[in-house]
Amino acid sequence: MADSGSGRVILRPASRRDCRRLWEWRNEQAAREASFNEGYIPYKQHEHWFACRLADPNASIFIALNADGCEVGYVRFDIVGEEAEISVSIDKAKRGRGYGMAAIKIGSDHFLKTKPVQRIVAHVKRTNTSSAAVFERAGFVLRGYRQTGGIEACELVYEGKTNGRSKNGQIDRSPLVDSDDEDMREGCILFRVDAAPDIGLGHLQRCLSLAAALRDFNTDCLFLTNEEQIVHHRIKRFGFDGRTLGAIEPWGADDLTQTMAVAAAHKCGAIVVDSDYEGAGYLSQLRNAGYYVVAIEDTAPHPFPCQLVVNGDAHARQLPYQAISEDTQFLLGPEYSILRREFWEVPPRVISEHVDRILVTLGGADPYNIMPRVINVLDTLPEAFSVSVIIGPFFDNFSQVQAVAQRAQRGITLVRAPDSVRDLMMEAGLAISAGGQTLYELARVGCPTVAVRMASNQDGQLAVFEDAGFLRIVGHAENDDIVEAIGAAVRTSLADPQARAAMSVAGKRLIDGQGAVRVAQTILAERVRAQGNR
Repeated sequence: MADSGSGRVILRPASRRDCRRLWEWRNEQAAREASFNEGYIPYKQHEHWFACRLADPNASIFIALNADGCEVGYVRFDIVGEEAEISVSIDKAKRGRGYGMAAIKIGSDHFLKTKPVQRIVAHVKRTNTSSAAVFERAGFVLRGYRQTGGIEACELVYEGKTNGRSKNGQIDRSPLVDSDDEDMREGCILFRVDAAPDIGLGHLQRCLSLAAALRDFNTDCLFLTNEEQIVHHRIKRFGFDGRTLGAIEPWGADDLTQTMAVAAAHKCGAIVVDSDYEGAGYLSQLRNAGYYVVAIEDTAPHPFPCQLVVNGDAHARQLPYQAISEDTQFLLGPEYSILRREFWEVPPRVISEHVDRILVTLGGADPYNIMPRVINVLDTLPEAFSVSVIIGPFFDNFSQVQAVAQRAQRGITLVRAPDSVRDLMMEAGLAISAGGQTLYELARVGCPTVAVRMASNQDGQLAVFEDAGFLRIVGHAENDDIVEAIGAAVRTSLADPQARAAMSVAGKRLIDGQGAVRVAQTILAERVRAQGNR
């Protein structure tokens, strides 16, 4: 498709597949002449630099796409103290069309709103007046001149209108989309996901979290789920509209027919599927019907026909993912772990010598009925601490848990199906957790954890978390001695504040909380690309 030349861009986060493209842009003759390092960069050297930049929490690289979905350049930010230094490069065939200014302006506004920096700084060769003019048209002002690598440079500064803070002092978020681009605000996204006692709550919760990020990007989201009252109420509490499938076989032909009917009725251009049971055929038929299809997966059960596959699990890159289509993109690893909004920004944690509170969270259900026994074993420990217990929405043993808590000698607080859990995790000095998605939230806040294996599909991520030093695995919930193992691990952790401090640091190093935003940005950008390629 011909370039529309509108000057409008959308930015998506760079991924490993962009390595060679950036290398080509960086080594283009005009780009080298504009750089303070004009030398040719060998690919191996660039590959190492690029991998380090992607892993660096203080560095962000975004790919700019035009209205036709074509890659036109990149913009990069490097945080240094309270400032972020910006660099930008536009494809030589796409220059002179306003893409550079748009990428600078949209990227800088977004960065000020989402990162703890006060200003964006650009350094441009003093002889490069055209580049300096582009930055000035984007709102940058000249702060002065300085020597950079022995070359005189203009130093231009951009602080935006609000320094990226909302009136209440919290970090605000907005899309990396030109606010005048109405096309990018059109099109609902349908989420097809189930939750139940035998399925758990994790699939639904991460879909709600992703939908929250998409809503920040002015994108409407609709949920289609199984007929479970608890599920419907939870969707409503998070501010979304939902539909139910009725009494049909999930993920079968009737399911597919209803899903496409709902998508068509609500003009949904994209469908997100989060399940362990949908199968390649289900995804393929959605794509063949013209939808942009996203699969959120915990395993790699089959080659994927959809446009985007997301697995934010810690071990995702170890799984044998395959694609049927050449245009399938994979977002794999903990940088794409989809967490609730409350975990996007978290306060710092201080590890105390003594643990005052232990948090117990075993997921949406307690299929092995171990919660009462965990409370009992904690009550036998001699250390002084209180206990917070999260009761999932599918617990069928609440009365038993309640009775045990009432008989306990220490303070036991029962919290039923809370919408917000961050404060509970921040208040706890130690957690006992199932091995599912809650681990990523605990890692994000740096809460040292004793982990219980509830299902075989948790093995991979548990191993990665343990190898990284964030948690101790005590065994499977069905083991006869599981409660004794939990008690022993808790006593060991209570007695070793240095180990708990190391576990906290390890968890926070693994999970930065930005996965939902990254996935949302990619969905929107790739959907534009797919539309442009039709």
